[in-house]
Amino acid sequence: MIIRSDRMREEVEKHPEVLAEAYQVYLRAQGVEDAYEIVQKALERGWSEVAEALKKNVPGEVYERLRRIKASEYIGESIKIARYLLEEVEKVLGDVKSMVQT
Repeated sequence: MIIRSDRMREEVEKHPEVLAEAYQVYLRAQGVEDAYEIVQKALERGWSEVAEALKKNVPGEVYERLRRIKASEYIGESIKIARYLLEEVEKVLGDVKSMVQT
């Protein structure tokens, strides 16, 4: 199996909408309670509308920091999810070992 990380990165960069989660999290951190709705409505109108929604709802320096985030760099909850999955796999393996030993 050949892993082409450069192609994978390029593909992710073609889909900036993966940053919608990051933008929602930052908006909530800024006290914007309807962050999800703001981002989703803007996303329906197009990615450039998301940038405008951010500009209206966060301070300038936060907006600039958010605009610099690349889709390929954003990992969101992936570490937490991966740890959870590993724990679940370990549980299943433990159950299988118990069944085999008896």
